[in-house]
Amino acid sequence: MERPQRCALSQVVRLRPYRLGDTMALDEATGHHLEIFRNSEDGGRARTLLSRIDQTVTPLGARRIARWLGYPLLDPHAIAERQEAVAYLASRDRPRRRLREALRAVRDLERRFAKAARPGATPRDL
Repeated sequence: MERPQRCALSQVVRLRPYRLGDTMALDEATGHHLEIFRNSEDGGRARTLLSRIDQTVTPLGARRIARWLGYPLLDPHAIAERQEAVAYLASRDRPRRRLREALRAVRDLERRFAKAARPGATPRDL
C-alpha cells in the first residue's frame, strides 16, 4: 500500500518546465571529440573544456556549469541572456568577488534540500 507523502512537494516554490527541445542533445561521440568532460589522452578531467572554464566555488555551481556544457541551449534569445549575465559578472571585478565570497559559504544546498525533503530525514539532515 502506498503512503502519501504530505510534505513531498511543500518545498517547491516555483516550477520551470523542462523541454528536451530547449537544449541540444550531444551524443557520446561528439562529447568524446569535443573533450568536454574527459580528455582523449587518459580519460581524465585535466585538459578538458570543463577544467578550463570551471572557476566555480560551490558544488552547486560546478554541477550547473557541467549541465550548461553537456546540454547547450538552442534558443538564440536564451543564449544571449546567458551571455549577458556572464559578461556582466566577467566585466565587474568587485561584484563578482563579493558574490564568490558569499557563495563560498553556501555549501551544497541542492543536496541538503533533497535530503531534508525526504520523509525519513534525520535531525542531522535538517
